Amino acid sequence: FEDNTIFHNQNKIWHTTLTPVFDINQIKFIVGTSVDLTELKAAENALKLREEQLLTLINSSSDIICFKDGAGRWLEANKADLELFMLQNVDFRGKTDAELAQYSPFYYSAFMVCKDSDEVAWINGTETRSLEIIPTPNGILRYFDIIKVPLFYEDGKRKGLLVLGRDISDRIKMEKINEDSLSRLEVLIHSMSQGVLFEDNLGKIQLLNPAFLYLFGITNPESVIGLDCRIAADYSKSLFKNPERFILRIDEINRNHKIVTNELLELVDGRFFERDFIPVIYNNELKGKFWIYRDVTEIKNSEQYFKESAIEIKKYNEIIESSLYQKNSLIEELTEIKNQLERTNAEKDKFFSIIAHDLKSPFSGFLGLTQIIAEDYEELSVDNLMEIGTNMKISATNLFKLLENLLEWANVMQGNISVKKENVSINNIITQIYNVNKLTFELKEIKFVNNIQNEIFVNADKQMIETVIRNLISNAIKFSNKNGTISVYAIENDNYIEISIADTGIGMDENMVKDLFVLSKKTKRVGTDGEQSTGLGLILCKEFIELHNGKLWVESEVNLGSTFYITLPK
Repeated sequence: FEDNTIFHNQNKIWHTTLTPVFDINQIKFIVGTSVDLTELKAAENALKLREEQLLTLINSSSDIICFKDGAGRWLEANKADLELFMLQNVDFRGKTDAELAQYSPFYYSAFMVCKDSDEVAWINGTETRSLEIIPTPNGILRYFDIIKVPLFYEDGKRKGLLVLGRDISDRIKMEKINEDSLSRLEVLIHSMSQGVLFEDNLGKIQLLNPAFLYLFGITNPESVIGLDCRIAADYSKSLFKNPERFILRIDEINRNHKIVTNELLELVDGRFFERDFIPVIYNNELKGKFWIYRDVTEIKNSEQYFKESAIEIKKYNEIIESSLYQKNSLIEELTEIKNQLERTNAEKDKFFSIIAHDLKSPFSGFLGLTQIIAEDYEELSVDNLMEIGTNMKISATNLFKLLENLLEWANVMQGNISVKKENVSINNIITQIYNVNKLTFELKEIKFVNNIQNEIFVNADKQMIETVIRNLISNAIKFSNKNGTISVYAIENDNYIEISIADTGIGMDENMVKDLFVLSKKTKRVGTDGEQSTGLGLILCKEFIELHNGKLWVESEVNLGSTFYITLPK
């Protein structure tokens, strides 16, 4: 028997063999040999490490990588290749394409194509490149740029085949899109009425549309395609009135590579062209240039006509604008006259209404009382006569106030009242009005509060301002209940003085507030003790305040009271 042993000794690896030598079935001696395997094992480990590194490297690649032997059997393949052909769980090593097709039937045709292209590479005997289309189960076609490198022994026999494949599906798709886009662009350019020339980044003419050929009188486009654009410009410069300028300008445009639009060119035959230049730049790199020409001769020749027409149109516009201005002014005047007539009619209607009703009622009562005296004098007692006399006095007083308001209002409407301004003390006016109405305050048990602390003067017509404040305080008394309060305030600002008269009376709703200063609306009502009103007092107050360029307005709530505000310029 023979014994083989591998053992380690001081970083050395030894292979020892013991062989006995027999003589008539007896061991005469034993022969032992030892071989140092250290370097051999180190080489094996290094080789194994390189294989692992190589496998890691090819598996990290998104490209497909496959090694085959001379018979077409797979030796190694990376993860991308196995996933492509759905061979992740197949022991592929040592199997041919035809054998692997049995494990992935869907890719049978693809495996057969690979087998045939392998044979082409072997026959060529050198690196072979091809485009292979591999379908996928979801119906999408994947395009691969395949490189196959055959390896041979020294005697010419097949040794192995390296297969590399890169998925270029996205690139193929973009190329198809670009191809379609270029086709559509070419159709569009050919259909344009403007002449278009396209030169590539090397200055070679690649495209001319029919309109360009017509403008420059080119009958054989094939003779121009591929020609240097600068040389072509030299051929065409004689068409232009200033040929040297034509060439110099093209050179200048080519140097700058900036967009040029609407550049006018005059030709020797009397025509005029407009030229545009558009450089095609992608990723800061010049890809080509578009030269666009259009015939503007008719437009150019019509410019003088258009200029003259523009002058005429401008004159007509000025006439029209003047007429429109006059028309608008007339409309504004007529509108103002219409509004004035409407106001006048409303005032007239109000005036007649007052005469027909407000004057008739007091006179009827007055006449009725005098009739009683005339017919029943002997039967009337002294008390009866005193009562009738008192009623006649009240009726006559109300009638006098109404006539007084009517006369003042009529004078304002006719412009017969002039404003005589002077420095007027607001405090003095308030005090005088309170003293005159002190008995009325006491009879209705109304508290009067004058909150004006400082002496405030206003430049105004004293009689008008007294009339306004007196009317507002009288109304506050009239529409206040017993034990109510009337307060007067005054605020002095830089440009105006604001006076307010507030009561805690019965107040007004929104509709009454809205109609309060409208002559054509009836807003008069009796006071809390049956006091009568003319219905003209507030309207007259508003007219007086507006004659002073001031404002009069009211804020009120039902059962909470009213506050009247006056603003007058200082």
